[in-house]
Amino acid sequence: MRKNNVDLSAPWIAYYEKLCLLFKKDPEVSVVFKQDEDGDKKIEIYVSNNRKAEAISKILPCYISFGNVIVPIIVLPSNDEDEDWIYNFMDAFDGNEIIDDIAQDMGLTRDMNYVIFKKEVAQYYNDNIQSVDGFSSTLYEDIAREIFKDAPAGTFFCTSSRL
Repeated sequence: MRKNNVDLSAPWIAYYEKLCLLFKKDPEVSVVFKQDEDGDKKIEIYVSNNRKAEAISKILPCYISFGNVIVPIIVLPSNDEDEDWIYNFMDAFDGNEIIDDIAQDMGLTRDMNYVIFKKEVAQYYNDNIQSVDGFSSTLYEDIAREIFKDAPAGTFFCTSSRL
């Protein structure tokens, strides 16, 4: 018998769950949600590979706003600048099993880059009343478009057509 699981998720928790999904299969990345006794919230991303930490810090926003709730996103240990964004995605997702490939310098003008996710469903708890367990199901490309919405023009997220 299924348990009635219709608790509401705060939008910052749903965002955190999506971040967790993107890096769940990467042994070098750990995503942690923290809330102190004053109710201040933050997401910390611990990365054991310095290059990957730098790349992740460049492709994620410094904070996410949910009305009057602002949640800082802190990537540890590094925060240096780099010019070419696609290399940041390459470093950020290096060794992550959700990635099928990263294609760079595509198109007629060679200014299109693609982060290509494996063809699989991503699920996270999100108080979805249309799901018996409260989970939302989506593709990694949809999550990436939301999380990396500030990626430069010419950066695309898609799902592989390979089995």
